[in-house]
Amino acid sequence: NDANFAIRVPAISVSETHACALSGAGGVKCWGSNWYGELGIGTSAGPQQCGGNPCSPSAVAVSSITSAIAVAAGTSHTCVVVANATVKCWGANSHGQLGIGTLSGPQTCSSSAIACSTTPVTVGGISGALSISAGGERTCAVISGGTVRCWGNDNPTPVTVAGLAGATAVSVGAENVCAAVSGGAVRCWGDNTWGQLGDGTTTASSTPVAVTGITGATAISAGSTACAVVTSGAVRCWGSNTDGELGIGTETGPATCASWNAACAKTPVTVSGVTGATGVSGVVTPCARLTTGSVRCWGLNYYGQLGIGISSGPMTCTYFGYSDPCSTSPVTVNGFGTATTVSSSGPSACALLAAGNAVCWGSNENGQVGTGSTTGPQGYGPYNWACAKLPVTVVGFP
Repeated sequence: NDANFAIRVPAISVSETHACALSGAGGVKCWGSNWYGELGIGTSAGPQQCGGNPCSPSAVAVSSITSAIAVAAGTSHTCVVVANATVKCWGANSHGQLGIGTLSGPQTCSSSAIACSTTPVTVGGISGALSISAGGERTCAVISGGTVRCWGNDNPTPVTVAGLAGATAVSVGAENVCAAVSGGAVRCWGDNTWGQLGDGTTTASSTPVAVTGITGATAISAGSTACAVVTSGAVRCWGSNTDGELGIGTETGPATCASWNAACAKTPVTVSGVTGATGVSGVVTPCARLTTGSVRCWGLNYYGQLGIGISSGPMTCTYFGYSDPCSTSPVTVNGFGTATTVSSSGPSACALLAAGNAVCWGSNENGQVGTGSTTGPQGYGPYNWACAKLPVTVVGFP
């Protein structure tokens, strides 16, 4: 759609508890939690257990997917665009995440009998899909011609986003969505408690509003903190800054949002120390991939998700009396070669490498860093929960 969007199609996507990536020749492999069938392997009862919950700590192939061109992982579901420009999804359907016109079935998963599908099903009414993004219980797809269609959040049938034209990319957060449009402007809609719509207010909007001061956007990431890469290679972010996730060198300001006067930015600010960025992803711990193939992250580090070998710093951010390890400025992720793309969920992050393999770091409570083990390799927090403080190679991928 737009020459600026050379990295329009996502090849790896990380949720809070699982991850999926294109594995070559149109296949998809996933790892992490499988409580709702989000691994797409025909069961929600395994293949292993992580802390008593079904999971796979190594990559497993999704059933019947042979022509995927883009992948998106939501909180409890996964979707792909396939070669005929339709969309298939699997996992939880309790909020209409599968886009099949109903909040029930086709199966039930977990001890709570949640509506789900453990194998891919076709989303109704989607054709001409170019790219896709999932977040929370919602998915949106960019459609040929520049419209965006979304489903989930209790809407089981895709609907076209009103007031949006010329879309070139879309990113879905837990409570908001942002789209880049032709010419490089960004428009967002949904919750605005943290100023994450970027229009200078904290007023929610059910229709897209223009983010102030963004031109030449080449990549976007939505969430309570939203970010965009611009043509200069800089990253600009707006929204929450309670754990330094704006990357501006401080956990305070530049504004305050919400009834408790939390640190935020209601319009975009420039992340310090990032040049040559080609992509950005993440909320409480955003990460950017640079033209050099390195990855830089900033924000919360409670789970070791900065990828620098520690979960106890390098700084401390204080929010409502709680002290969290963080970095208010970008730090370079250690311990891997050349990254081609990166995806961050907050608790964990993963990157595809030029060598063809994948690495992950951060929380491993659900096996989502893909070490092949349901424990470690390190621990964090008072209960020594499993994590990886440096990138580890995903077992079974590609």
